[in-house]
Amino acid sequence: MGKYSIYPLVYNFVNSVEKVSWIKNKENYGIKRYLDTRKEDPRLRPVEKNNDLYSGELFYFTCIGEKEDLIKVYEYFKDSKEFTCTLQQELYREEYWCEIMPKKATKGNAIMTLKEQLKCDKIISFGDAINDIPMF
Repeated sequence: MGKYSIYPLVYNFVNSVEKVSWIKNKENYGIKRYLDTRKEDPRLRPVEKNNDLYSGELFYFTCIGEKEDLIKVYEYFKDSKEFTCTLQQELYREEYWCEIMPKKATKGNAIMTLKEQLKCDKIISFGDAINDIPMF
């Protein structure tokens, strides 16, 4: 995504441990704010190089920033058969979030899996963003 001068937060498993990786010193205002609110999160993993960002098993990307910048990423992924891509304004802030994940990695699919495993008849869910819609 450096092609667009956008540096994502990458959620991955590195040596079987969940991490949130980003390129150190490439943080924009939105990424800095995100990281500042999670300083004690043991998953945080700043990296120096692009190659390190994509190590391990990747499962989710998020880019935080201006809509004009993120629309390029959204346009690239929106019709993908492999990925789901959402673009929305942060509900509580001015910045936008562009999220990219495997097609099957939805909250709706997760709830249905839990419902089956727990043999539940009903599920109650709450959400405040576009990526929450599949779980309703």
